[in-house]
Parts: sequence; structure tokens; C-alpha cells
Amino acid sequence: MLSSLLKYHYPGLVKVSDDPDAEPVLVSCWDDYKLKKDVTYGDAQGLVRADFWVRNLMCVLYVNNHKEVTYHCILLVGTVSVGRRG
Repeated sequence: MLSSLLKYHYPGLVKVSDDPDAEPVLVSCWDDYKLKKDVTYGDAQGLVRADFWVRNLMCVLYVNNHKEVTYHCILLVGTVSVGRRG
């Protein structure tokens, strides 16, 4: 699941500086995802994290025998740490 989201939100080429003459570089690690800005989530890392938790948190309404309605959120996947290897 996580690798699919990383591929789906892959930023491609990003600029590593504000210099207008700077050549864009190809994103090659998790840290580089911070270089691609996103209006809603700040950067591509935030976008991947948000999409991961939206897809892995299931919320349901439950009505018990006394007709009391409760709202339960179930985490389908545990905490995942994403980072550079090595």
C-alpha cells in the first residue's frame, strides 16, 4: 500500500534551490519529497502521509441492542515509518 502511494504521488523533477537558473533534479529518496510543494499538505511528504491514513482508517457506526449509536474508528494498518535506508 505505502509503495503504491509513493509511486502515485511521485514528484518527478524538483528544484533544489530558489535560483531561477537551477537545474531540476530527479527525486530519489523520501527526503526529496519535501522539495515538491503542495497547497493543501505543505509538501509531497504530507500528501503521502495524509493519503496513507485516509486509506487505512475505517470508521463505522454501530447500533447496539439498546439502540444506542456509537462511532468506532478502526486502524487497519499499524504505524509505518518511512525513511531513507542505509
